[in-house]
Amino acid sequence: MLKYVLQEMPEMRDGHKKIYPKLLSAGLIGNEKIVNRYQSTGTANRNVAELVLKSLPDIIEAYLTEGHSVKVDGLGTFSLSLEFDDEKPDELTAGGSEEGYRHVRVKDINFRPDKDFLRLVQANAEFERGESHVVRVSKPKYTPAERLSRLQNYLQGHESITLSQYCSLNKLSRAAASQELKRFSLDPDSGVVPRGAGSHKVWVRGK
Repeated sequence: MLKYVLQEMPEMRDGHKKIYPKLLSAGLIGNEKIVNRYQSTGTANRNVAELVLKSLPDIIEAYLTEGHSVKVDGLGTFSLSLEFDDEKPDELTAGGSEEGYRHVRVKDINFRPDKDFLRLVQANAEFERGESHVVRVSKPKYTPAERLSRLQNYLQGHESITLSQYCSLNKLSRAAASQELKRFSLDPDSGVVPRGAGSHKVWVRGK
């Protein structure tokens, strides 16, 4: 039996609050348990099952990086999701540089389940509520303007700030912090500019 909780979404602009069901994870299953379960069906020996599991990620990766989508019958389709990896604006402007060369990277790998596989999971999944209360998501501790002010004050006494340091400074997740720093960087009035790239990227005071 699957367990779930009701989780409250952050308050919407109109003041309304919504809830949604969130699955309580029963734990992460790895190759060892998958192989054991597959072997218990008697359809293949352990060596074959281990070989298939170890080879499949490499095969999918090879085709994805060649520009293909990969469909595994009975499971689903894998494809790449991209994002820009530079500081140029995302908005399309007349004669703008965004139409020229852009640095792009893989943002995520999309997975669309096979319809029969999805129906099978839907038919066999049974749920019960795991907690009687509604789980509330805590709101950000500071407003965007307060976070920018805290960032500017930090850079008054430090040469630069990393993504991890910004997360700690303003109590944000890495995803939220990354998006916010990108917005600040595109605003010339913020006084914050990026330096470096990838894991070496930092933000410094603008001149």
